[in-house]
Amino acid sequence: MKPQSLCILGRQPSIGLAELMSLYGNNIQFVSKQAALIDCLPAAININRLGGTIKLCLIKEVLASKNWAEIQQAVLAILSAHINELSAGKITLGISVYNSPLKITQIMAMGLSIKKTLHQNGRSIRLVPNVTSDISSAQVIHNHLTKNHGIEIVICCDNHRTILAQTVAIQDIESYGMRDYNRPKRDARVGMLPPKLAQIMINLATCSLSSSLTLLDPFCGTGVILQEALLMGYRVYGSDINPKLIDYTKTNLDWLRLHFNIATNIEPVLEVQNATTAIWNHHFDVVVSELFLGPPLIKPPTKDELAAIRQRCDKEIERFLRNIGQQVPPKTRLCIAVPAWQVADGRFIRLSCLDHLGQLGYNQRSFEHLEPTGLIYARTNQIVTRELLIITRK
Repeated sequence: MKPQSLCILGRQPSIGLAELMSLYGNNIQFVSKQAALIDCLPAAININRLGGTIKLCLIKEVLASKNWAEIQQAVLAILSAHINELSAGKITLGISVYNSPLKITQIMAMGLSIKKTLHQNGRSIRLVPNVTSDISSAQVIHNHLTKNHGIEIVICCDNHRTILAQTVAIQDIESYGMRDYNRPKRDARVGMLPPKLAQIMINLATCSLSSSLTLLDPFCGTGVILQEALLMGYRVYGSDINPKLIDYTKTNLDWLRLHFNIATNIEPVLEVQNATTAIWNHHFDVVVSELFLGPPLIKPPTKDELAAIRQRCDKEIERFLRNIGQQVPPKTRLCIAVPAWQVADGRFIRLSCLDHLGQLGYNQRSFEHLEPTGLIYARTNQIVTRELLIITRK
């Protein structure tokens, strides 16, 4: 396999890698903690529907070396060839380095040396300063590094080689922010599922770039998963036990239609249902949902408090899995977010019902290179976290 695209993964790379493996399967190579290779050109990859990939890059060269002088010469050759194809005008250059012990001063020294050489060849270059070894998505966007006279060179090292690539697309952080914070209805008490994570969960469930599916979210809350599914072109079916949240979801999806390009023939189905006892009468193909996470915690619970919360969550989630399992055909795929609690020593306390998913009638998907518990979405010092499960009805 000769990889053609390099994906730089987000803050939780294991989840981003699982997303890519779900969509592109055997065409994926794991490179380092932060990157993956795909055996297709970037034009065939829609970064706008990848929640876990922050940069999409075209591979220019793969060096069987980690020698910095050789890397610098190769980068200079790549830039010289590319700049010769551009019209006159100042070039803005940024350099990002991943999985390397190089200091920021060394990266900047390379950039200044390249700038000097290109200037001697008649091209004006503005170098974007590195605050860290890699340039952030916001910096790439602000400096127009994916536009005509902007260039970001990405240098990604692994154990025995160095991948040189050029960024061609970046996550639209402004759109994510708008969909997260500008929606008319939000409710912190039912969780604040990030749109990026909702996208990842949808991709983990569908395992397809096809849009001819109907997605059920039986705990739809304020509708984040439904909104991201609509943006991907899926038909959506949502339910929640709280009538107020169904109203919130409807308001949010109406807002979405006003601000984003949603097909007018896709009409959401929304209804009030208790997911542990509901009978879903409308057709659906996959299930994607953030289930009951228990109460929000602002300080670590005692051992007894955590045991009681865990028992309550176990009971609710097991009841839901039994209920929906009676209503879906074999091989129906679910991606669900369930609670896991981070304790003082960094361990995660997981639900006990996850140890007998087989007895509940489900098979759990695992991923090469990733531990079964590798799909935990957590921030530093966060107590209540989300564990992603990809399960299939037997």
